[in-house]
Amino acid sequence: MAADIIALVDLVVGPTARFVAVGHDRGARVAVRLGHDFAHRVRGVCVQDILPAMFQFSRMSLEEGRHRMTFRSYHWFFLALPSPLPETMIGASIRFYMTYTIDSWTGTRMKGKLNPAAVASWVNQYDDPAVISGSLEDYRAGATIDLEHDDQDDVAAVSTPVLILYSHHLAKWFDVEGIWKELSSGDYKAVQVGDEATGHFLPVEAAEESTREVVDWMQALPS
Repeated sequence: MAADIIALVDLVVGPTARFVAVGHDRGARVAVRLGHDFAHRVRGVCVQDILPAMFQFSRMSLEEGRHRMTFRSYHWFFLALPSPLPETMIGASIRFYMTYTIDSWTGTRMKGKLNPAAVASWVNQYDDPAVISGSLEDYRAGATIDLEHDDQDDVAAVSTPVLILYSHHLAKWFDVEGIWKELSSGDYKAVQVGDEATGHFLPVEAAEESTREVVDWMQALPS
């Protein structure tokens, strides 16, 4: 995906253009790979509300709170199962699965209060079986070849400037700043945005604060 984004930037802007990669959740993992593989093109990387995949998988064990993380992150395994099991199960009740997932990841302040038109636009995309399959292939890659590449390349060691935005929810379970600081080799900044009522969707649930942090950080980046 990182190479695809570079190809798109080359086509739209030009092969010498340098840019900032900002991503949330799965998009944040692509941003990290961009910063690692294309450091000469990426001025900075902003990742929102994630931890490195290798770290996440390592904490899904009996020793970690009797599988506390495994149950909280069940979708990492379910969505990575071979076809056609997850496609069939999700496709049988796509609206239930998607709305349940969105609701369970939303903080208490915005739970049940997200813009209905926006939620419908997210859910309706999955009426297309190809969209379901494409999403699942992302998780399948994340649990297999992506881990191999990360292990080989030390992908988390990004030399470009890095901004980490994270929720109170994530900080409650992990030392987010410490984990990323240990893995980042360039300029590094970590900021918790929102409060205990903010969930996983930082760009929506803490939009103004997240935007302000990203804009201020980008303006301070070296040209």
